[in-house]
Amino acid sequence: MSTKTFVDAGEPRVCADGGQYDRAVHPSLEHCRADLRASLAGLTPAEADQPIDDGWSIAGIVEHLDLSYTRCTDALVRRLEKGQPLERRPMTVQQRIGRLIILRLGGLFYPGGREAPAAIMPTGRRFREVDALIEPHLLVLDQRLKQAARAFGTRAPVVNHPFLGACSVADWRRFHRWHTRHHLEKVKGQRAKVKG
Repeated sequence: MSTKTFVDAGEPRVCADGGQYDRAVHPSLEHCRADLRASLAGLTPAEADQPIDDGWSIAGIVEHLDLSYTRCTDALVRRLEKGQPLERRPMTVQQRIGRLIILRLGGLFYPGGREAPAAIMPTGRRFREVDALIEPHLLVLDQRLKQAARAFGTRAPVVNHPFLGACSVADWRRFHRWHTRHHLEKVKGQRAKVKG
């Protein structure tokens, strides 16, 4: 996998592959990071790994988010290696509606009930593992989105979303912001069940 985690190597910090990264995290992804920290604070691995009857465990939700970050990062790396944005194609009516609801209204309403694509379905990784990796993976995603923005601009389509079609850097930032928030609302509910 081409995803790199960050390691301390003096000032400035560098990616494990030697590339420097920009310390300022884009506001959309900074919201993701802050929300993750707040939602997972004080949670024990035993609580997070506990199966829940009507859905994923908390560890499963966190793994799903982590997989969404790493799969997007990997796709961005491949796009950057190709050196050009995706070709613009007409969107279906379903994609247009999905984009309106998720990318434009996601802060007000994020639809649920759709099964996640197989590539980002939780596989049963333990909470300790995904909790340690999710923030570094989010930071790598932020860096790759910045690289794509510098290479192609923020509006050119760069990576396909399975339901929304070709998305730009700006679209992906919005998507991850609302997708993360949607699932962290579920974490709140699962925490209540585990504690109750």
